[in-house]
Amino acid sequence: MHKREVLNNAMVGLELDRLASQGLLKEPLESIVMNDSGVFGVDEGIALNIANIYGTIGVTNYGYIDRDKTGKIKALDEGKDDISNTFIDDIVGAIVSAVSAKTAHEHN
Repeated sequence: MHKREVLNNAMVGLELDRLASQGLLKEPLESIVMNDSGVFGVDEGIALNIANIYGTIGVTNYGYIDRDKTGKIKALDEGKDDISNTFIDDIVGAIVSAVSAKTAHEHN
């Protein structure tokens, strides 16, 4: 997980969550990010960029994780308390997917 693309995508998403939580994004983006609007899709796009680094298996894994959202990812997705978690749940899911895909590639 030392690829620069992973870090770059994660930094962008996490920074957008931070800025939204502090009310520093302009409208309508602020409301969209704070409410994790279902039609936004940028959060999933960033996550797919991370998962895709490790090929189709990474993307497939991410799709499953994003759909089912269990454990810590579910907690991140549902835990709001006036902070934005729009990107972090997808980023964590993508990293888990990428690690799983990398492991599959190494043991194939």
